[in-house]
Amino acid sequence: MYIATSISLLRNAFTFSRIENVLFRLPESILAKNSLFFEDLFLLPQPDGQESSDDNPTLVPDTSPEVFTKFCRWMFHLVSSDSLVAETDERIWMALLRFAHKFQIKRLFEDIISTIQKENTSADVNLSVSDVQRLNIWALFDLPIDWVTEPFLRICNRDERISDDEMLHLDLICSTNNIRPARL
Repeated sequence: MYIATSISLLRNAFTFSRIENVLFRLPESILAKNSLFFEDLFLLPQPDGQESSDDNPTLVPDTSPEVFTKFCRWMFHLVSSDSLVAETDERIWMALLRFAHKFQIKRLFEDIISTIQKENTSADVNLSVSDVQRLNIWALFDLPIDWVTEPFLRICNRDERISDDEMLHLDLICSTNNIRPARL
């Protein structure tokens, strides 16, 4: 009885996740500890024979194997969030931020936001986030307004013209948030 229970616990201790054509085998407990989404998912009863396995993996939509691998490196404490953001390009850390937000990985989300916030004040963070990018992040993730007060004022008060690309981003941010800047 004890051996069968232990084997059953071991079999269910891992979950299999498929992202594109890559299969990940992860401990459920660690995944659940880091994500409210996965914690809730693992609490749902599964029909008989429908447990996660090589042949029946959990599909993780709207992410890439590269982003999920970086999440796993962070989750298993192989890399700090500062290093994770600093060593990747904007496309990847933005994808990580979206991934953390979507799957309710609160600590990773807060770590990335914190890294972005201290990028101007810390010599050990090698990251360049423009004021327009900060406004975009604020709008996408509904961050507190004080997160973008200074960047918004710098944009409004700067001497150089706003580029076409910046204008497209600002127009989208303003229109989706019902903001009417007095001077752009």
